Amino acid sequence: MAGNSFRRLWSWISIMILPGCLFSLNGEQVPCVPYLSDTIDENYNDSKAEVMLFLREDCNSETNTSDMATDIQDYFDRFNFDVQITVIPLSLSCETKTWGLDALLRVLGERRAKALVAALDSPMCEVTVKLAHLWNMPLFTWTCPLKDSEERQVSSIVRLSPSLPMIAKALAEMLIHLQWKTVAIIGTDHEPWMSLERALLNSLQSIGAVVRRRAVLPRRASFEQIRKILRTVYKVSRRVTVLCLPTSDEDGLITRVLSEIDNVQQTSNSMWDSMTVIVHTEDDDLFLPAGNTSISYFDSATSNVSLATLTPLNLSDSALNVSYETTFDDYDDSVAVADTLEEAEEQETRQRPWNKSKTSNRFHPPRNLSSTFLERLITITPLDYRYDVEKVFEGVERYMVPTLMDRLNETLNILMNDNSSINAFNNKIYTYVMLDWRVDAWKPIMITVEGREKLFVRKLSTNAVAFRNMNDTDLPRCNIDVNGIPFIDCTENTSDESALRIAHIVTIILGSLLLTVFAISVAILIRKKLLKKRMSKGTYKIILTTSDFVFPQVPQVDSRRVDEGIERMLCCWLQQLQEFGGPEVEKPDLLQLGSVSSLKPCLRTSTGNLTRHNFLKDPRARYNGDFVQLKELPTQGTFELKSKTMDVLAMIHGLRHENLNPLIGCLNEPTRPCLVYEYCSRGSLEDVLVQDEIKLDWSFRLSFLTDLVRGMRYLHGTPVRVHGYLTSRNCVIDARWVLKVTDYGLPVFHEAQNIVPPAKTARDLLWTAPELLRQPNLRKKGTQAGDVYSFGIIMQEVVVRGEPFCMLALSPEDIIEKVMKPPPLIRPSVSKGAAPPEAINIMRQCWAEAADMRPDFNDVHDLFKKLNHGRKVNIVDTMFQMLEKYSNNLEELIRERTEQLDMEKKKTEQLLNRMLPSSVAEKLKLGMPVDPEEFREVTIYFSDIVGFTTISAHSTPFQVVDLLNDLYTCFDATINAYTVYKVETIGDAYMVVGGCPVRIPDHASQIATMALDLLHQSGKFKLKHLPNTQLRLRIGLHTGPCCAGVIGLTMPRYCLFGDTVNTASRMESTGAPWRIHLSQVTRDRLIQAGGYQIEYRGRTEVKGKGKMPTYWLLGKQGFDKELPKPPTLGFLMLLSVAILPPSSGKTMG
Repeated sequence: MAGNSFRRLWSWISIMILPGCLFSLNGEQVPCVPYLSDTIDENYNDSKAEVMLFLREDCNSETNTSDMATDIQDYFDRFNFDVQITVIPLSLSCETKTWGLDALLRVLGERRAKALVAALDSPMCEVTVKLAHLWNMPLFTWTCPLKDSEERQVSSIVRLSPSLPMIAKALAEMLIHLQWKTVAIIGTDHEPWMSLERALLNSLQSIGAVVRRRAVLPRRASFEQIRKILRTVYKVSRRVTVLCLPTSDEDGLITRVLSEIDNVQQTSNSMWDSMTVIVHTEDDDLFLPAGNTSISYFDSATSNVSLATLTPLNLSDSALNVSYETTFDDYDDSVAVADTLEEAEEQETRQRPWNKSKTSNRFHPPRNLSSTFLERLITITPLDYRYDVEKVFEGVERYMVPTLMDRLNETLNILMNDNSSINAFNNKIYTYVMLDWRVDAWKPIMITVEGREKLFVRKLSTNAVAFRNMNDTDLPRCNIDVNGIPFIDCTENTSDESALRIAHIVTIILGSLLLTVFAISVAILIRKKLLKKRMSKGTYKIILTTSDFVFPQVPQVDSRRVDEGIERMLCCWLQQLQEFGGPEVEKPDLLQLGSVSSLKPCLRTSTGNLTRHNFLKDPRARYNGDFVQLKELPTQGTFELKSKTMDVLAMIHGLRHENLNPLIGCLNEPTRPCLVYEYCSRGSLEDVLVQDEIKLDWSFRLSFLTDLVRGMRYLHGTPVRVHGYLTSRNCVIDARWVLKVTDYGLPVFHEAQNIVPPAKTARDLLWTAPELLRQPNLRKKGTQAGDVYSFGIIMQEVVVRGEPFCMLALSPEDIIEKVMKPPPLIRPSVSKGAAPPEAINIMRQCWAEAADMRPDFNDVHDLFKKLNHGRKVNIVDTMFQMLEKYSNNLEELIRERTEQLDMEKKKTEQLLNRMLPSSVAEKLKLGMPVDPEEFREVTIYFSDIVGFTTISAHSTPFQVVDLLNDLYTCFDATINAYTVYKVETIGDAYMVVGGCPVRIPDHASQIATMALDLLHQSGKFKLKHLPNTQLRLRIGLHTGPCCAGVIGLTMPRYCLFGDTVNTASRMESTGAPWRIHLSQVTRDRLIQAGGYQIEYRGRTEVKGKGKMPTYWLLGKQGFDKELPKPPTLGFLMLLSVAILPPSSGKTMG
């Protein structure tokens, strides 16, 4: 593109400007361009010859032009070059309006410069060369290589870069030397590689080599593209494969090509003897050993290091007389200085960004290549002729990559002193080196040295793989001259032998062809039989019969199952949102109608058939339990599938895409054949658009169009290539509102089966492109551009929700007539407000009159990506995205209510665990019954308050409640430290059990210690309303068996039953204040545990038991809490009178 633009610009300059600029009215040649700006004029010095420096190569750098010019001039002043260097400012040379041509024309027009030195980008080369030649201005450049022999006629141009024709010629000389004659060339589609390929073809033709195949790869070709393009190359035999590809590998193209060739070589024998040659076109260090490159003399001269001993490079006339062994005369001095230069290199690189050399990367083959392939991989690269190739690759001599200062120094030497370094075509002389890969580095095996009139070839190695099979050559072996260059001079006595050999070869070839034809014929017959068998039997058969189908009368409700499921789910979601306090949400368009399926007739067809037969009352049927769509085929007489048609059916059947309605098979009936597709319950796109009850906003319509673009993009990339019959009738919509393309492949099917397509009415042709209307034969097959036009008309239908051209008051016949014969150009008229401007623009591009002006579906897909802002859009996603906007509040409300529910649940569980044992509560929560449980031995605690009746008589009910609540809250907190369970409180009575419901062996000691602790708490307990009254607690303990269970459903309680409960209650009632009364069994358990202080009370009368030995628990070893001092037993009868202190001055005695 850039090259074409500059060629047009050059033509404009040549035709419009230059004739008027170069010749005045009186015929004198005068310049017509103004002088440069003051920036250049200030640097001009009449005493010196001026050289203009035009740098477009550094347009992307941040170089200061004035500093660059000063440094360059200072450097050359040191060596007394009588020259004035003027650097054209980058602001002029890099301006983008005229690509720097304005400044260039000024320089040439002033005619005060002796020469122009230019570092150009590739598109500027052709224009600059022609302008310099027109003005007869010497031009020195190293960025515009010589591309073809015609450019040699421009004698005023000196090129300091390798010549592409000379590289090609050097390679051809090496092929002659190696006796390789059959060649395949793999190139790319951009410069300079296209020019290199042309030069190589000319050179190979001049030596009689045969180019068996040429392949051109795109610049950024993928593995799939490379494999597809190179497929033809693999099929031919050749001795060498030449790669004219960029070796910088910025895009990884050469890496992918090498990997692909190696892969094919390992899996096929077609390339067993083929060598692979990489052609490199630049004089850099890409293939040199690592660490060989050094900074140049001229870079060092501008650094802070003193280099007084260095002198500018002057090439003598004897430089070329040493032929290909020429090196620098002062090589030893350069090695001595190299160490000093290394210290200056880093600083110089920082201080002179405009003087940097190219990055010293190295080209290495990909690591995944096989060793066999690497042995047969070689490359050819140009090197400066002044270097000894063998010393460079042995590391004895360092190769210096030329920089800007090197180029300028060499330019001035050629301009003022010595031009022996250039050839007769004003191109710098190079040595061309052939390298092969040795383990981890490139090694030279052959060189071609460029002389004044001819090229000299010399071997540097004898054991290279390229030399091993020279006897097995494909070039006629004839006489060779003394210089080692092949010289074909075959005698006539070999003609008979050659004729006999040719006859043998022809006989073998003909026999092979006959055998091959026979084998192919047999294989075709077998394949046909196998294909027919496979297509007629099995689960995935394609050729179907009527016995495979069931033709029911389908009730309407069946086609609504999926719809109702989705709609009920969405409606339920919206209802929940409103129940939780969410905003009022209007139902989506598709939900306002209830069931959308009820809006369309049950018997509507879904494939947009072009024709229908009356025998199909319902075009649906059941196949393998699912509904399918039957599309009848036009027939003339009895229908029978041809073998070619079966291949077409197999190809169409294999197409699978989410936006293609898949072909299931073909109903092979002699009188009523049909194509069988999946059934889409929503009908065609036309059916949906004409129903005003279905509300479709722009997002829904955009989703339909996006689905159509995806389906057609896929279809155009398949072997079908073209739809041919694309209308809104064969765009069907399934239950999920996904659009699918159907009826594809019909033109190919009709052609294979020799079916004449039915005639179309004028209305059926409204989607047809103008060029197809004008050419009926082309219309039968269709074109990709025609499909794009049809898409534009469908887009109009979707945008305005009307028929094609519905806004025009014309009949379909008139519309077709005007579309076929413009002017005037007739197209649908769509208002700008009907859709976004971008969509209207896409639609108009698609129905352009010229087919080549229409975008293909890849471009349309990219445009729709921008229209969708990169999102993947379909209707179901759109519906859910819309509902998600309203669901945020619902989610927040649900989260808050869920947290509240969890808190209440925790409270309920805590309350339940307080009322019942945890094991019992878990069973009740799970709905499990709680059976009564018997415990072999437990210890029960009973206590009450002595004189509670008297205290209650002197207290209000609220004070009594507060008293008991405070007391038992204190008791509840105390018993948490023990493995016991509080059974209940009744009035002032407090009941605790140990060993139930959790069985523990030390239940007696747990209850006894707890009783001492509660006695301690009661001794220090103070009544709020009677602060002077002491709370005397009476405690009784007993140990024995019992039974436990949950009683009741309302307010269930965990109760204990058995004689042990009664005895424990009797121990409490027969006890004394501030004392703990024990039974004999409990005393025995505590004695067993040890550490308790127990006093024998005597035999006590117990109701229902008679006299029982009982005991007092006085304390426990290690229990340091203070216990209240119990009253003496003799005063127990008076205790009820002395509970309360006197309140009115009376003494209670």
